[in-house]
Amino acid sequence: VLLRGNAAADFSALHADGIRFAVLSASAGGDRITPQWVENAAAARRAGIGVAICHDLEARSVTESLAEADRFRCVLRTMDFPPLWAICRVESPRLPRDPSLLACMIRAFTDRIRGGGFRPMLYTTENRLKSLPAPPPCDLYLARWSVPEARALARNPRIWEYGEGKAGGMDRAILLRGYFSSLPDSGGDFFATGEHSSTPPVQ
Repeated sequence: VLLRGNAAADFSALHADGIRFAVLSASAGGDRITPQWVENAAAARRAGIGVAICHDLEARSVTESLAEADRFRCVLRTMDFPPLWAICRVESPRLPRDPSLLACMIRAFTDRIRGGGFRPMLYTTENRLKSLPAPPPCDLYLARWSVPEARALARNPRIWEYGEGKAGGMDRAILLRGYFSSLPDSGGDFFATGEHSSTPPVQ
């Protein structure tokens, strides 16, 4: 599940529905922190759900991207357990349109996160990904389930959104498919809530 804003969830109910992984939105830009994310992370872990933490990149330059990465690292260090991924969400309209500059910003951000001892992941759309001059320098979360499966898999994502459904009492959960074996408890489909959300299953 991806929880945005101060959204809350019944993590025990999600776990009962087979959810083993949640993405929590924790920060955005240079100074905004999402309310409730620490409480949600702790509640997810108590329910036996793995946690990844997401930052919305809003920088306009490599220097600003590095500053956001440093801020995100500080946010991540407030956790009392390591996240499965530290996710850089690249969808903000504030980002520069120059694909070469954006690619440099993404690399700078993810390298800085990796240097802090965290596992980076890029969250973006197929259209944005196609505009970049090189493959992402980290694991990929491919957003938007309108992309056909064969085309999505050609991008070698670790997570792919592919539909909507119900989970843990949530009526409009975004279904994801995971393509990795790094989580200890494998299962079928995972779900997410929110505007563009996430939660992976392991296959």
